[in-house]
Amino acid sequence: MKHATVATLAAMALWSQACTQSSQGSAGNVESNTASGASATVTADVAATSAVVEEQDAAVSVPDASPVVVDAAPPVVHAGLRAVALRPGQRPARGTLGRHGSTAWTVLLAVSSGPSAELSAVFDQARALQLAVSLGELSCSPIVAPALPESVPQGSGAMAVVVNFRSEREARAFVAALTEAPAWVGQARVMCAD
Repeated sequence: MKHATVATLAAMALWSQACTQSSQGSAGNVESNTASGASATVTADVAATSAVVEEQDAAVSVPDASPVVVDAAPPVVHAGLRAVALRPGQRPARGTLGRHGSTAWTVLLAVSSGPSAELSAVFDQARALQLAVSLGELSCSPIVAPALPESVPQGSGAMAVVVNFRSEREARAFVAALTEAPAWVGQARVMCAD
């Protein structure tokens, strides 16, 4: 279909050129040039162009219509809790968003190697508990100490659900009140605060 369009466009261009050349002659000869010489020239040129297009078609390797197998994206690796719930009777501090550039005691509730439905669910559950929670790239919370365990996804694209606290005591009391263990607890810099 694409080559038929190329041949048609080529024929139209040649026809236009022939008409332009014939109109440059005398007014009495316009019809005779168009009707005889120009038509023959255009017909010959269209035939030649079609032959070139057919030759190019033969030289071009067209892939068959077999389905293409595309490598699936690697699975998202998840670390940390999958549901945010507090033990009965527990009312720990709700966290703080922190100031840009400050160091805070940080709880990484969950971390994944990329965006995921699980991570979004953890974030939504934390918001429902009225926690000062954020969801973003792990690089927005550079780790001060201790180092992240190898089980926690890191690197480009890693995402985290984070709750920051003013003190270690508040962070540890919050973790003790959770029904599941978070991905990490420690000090991190707050780098993406608004």
